[in-house]
Amino acid sequence: MNQPATKTVTADTKAAVRLAFVTSFLDIGGSTTWLCDLTGEFRKRGADVRVFSLRQDHPFHAEFEARGVDVVVQDNRRLILEERLQATLKGVRDFQPTVVVGWVDEPAYETLRYVPRGIPKILVLHADEERVYQGAKPYGDYADHVIVLSHKMAATAAPYFQSSRTSIRYIRLGVEVPESPLRRDHLQDQPLRILYIGRLHDAQKRVRLFPTILRDLGATGMPFTWTIAGDGPERAYLESAMVTNNPAQVARLIGNVAYSEVPALLCGHDVFLLPSAYEGMPHTLLEAMGHGLVPVVTDLASGIREVIDETNGKLVEMNDIAGYARAIHGLHEHRDQMITMALAAQERVREKFSIRAMTDEWMALVARPHATAGTWPEGFEIKRPLIRNYSQWTFPEPFRTLRRLQKSAVGWFWR
Repeated sequence: MNQPATKTVTADTKAAVRLAFVTSFLDIGGSTTWLCDLTGEFRKRGADVRVFSLRQDHPFHAEFEARGVDVVVQDNRRLILEERLQATLKGVRDFQPTVVVGWVDEPAYETLRYVPRGIPKILVLHADEERVYQGAKPYGDYADHVIVLSHKMAATAAPYFQSSRTSIRYIRLGVEVPESPLRRDHLQDQPLRILYIGRLHDAQKRVRLFPTILRDLGATGMPFTWTIAGDGPERAYLESAMVTNNPAQVARLIGNVAYSEVPALLCGHDVFLLPSAYEGMPHTLLEAMGHGLVPVVTDLASGIREVIDETNGKLVEMNDIAGYARAIHGLHEHRDQMITMALAAQERVREKFSIRAMTDEWMALVARPHATAGTWPEGFEIKRPLIRNYSQWTFPEPFRTLRRLQKSAVGWFWR
């Protein structure tokens, strides 16, 4: 078989950092806001950054653009995965990065298999959940570093990545926080303002618990406004189920909120509710605490206890469903304690989870000198993907042609 022509890119140790981030998607959610913030900070520090997404939906277009970050997306309605991988790899090659980051999920990790030796490769894990570790495991041999969001995740990930060339690195998540603490003492006599912001999915976020929590809160008689911001497959169910008969107890769904509007939304609430089944380090949790909201969150073993303790929030046992309403009612009953906890929550994030501290750690990792050269191929012959739910029998021709025809039909429909 003839070898493809090659294009050589020399990594000058004195050259500016050039970071290619490859992500499987740019959906509204914590992994995208994290990526947006991090790449924006890199741009502020003079690094060249480009984001490549394997899917075309890009609701954060304005936010990335405002930060000066170029984003390249692929048409998943028209192109099969192999074609999107090939186009993305050509874009990464032409960008000539000094570091390549596989951001979230297995399709993005696939690109690390094609990055030449001598160019550092980073694999990012976003959640402390078995399927996340299992999905990333086959790509460990292609990564120089695996980034995790907590000490617990680092310990859990270790057995999955045992290659001598792969290091597991815990880098704290970081968020923007207001310059000065937000005062909450004027809220003594007002209805408690509760906020959930995130995807309306049940498997991870357990949003189908909301009607039960609403019923338990209603039974206390306390006045409150509960705002649910976000979208997802459970929205219609919640719109029909989140109903109260007491005018002093209000539940409202407001849909997705633009990222630029999230700070104002946070400033208008007092308590952040997150009854998740699993998390890594939730971006919205840190943002909420950084704006002085008191968290009421599932007591998860992941990174939650690295940011929340009895001084700044309420942790609820996974199976204690009534505990969420009990914790919220306790905050309502003890407003002075809630105000103290709000200040402590903001201070915890300011001290340990700032966006500046996060980027400092990332920069120390990606700016390390590397003197070897990387040789990129002129073209890319895509190998059988290692993705778990990928139908391996559809990889050879003529099945790929059939999948292309199917995509073409769908693409024509969406025109």
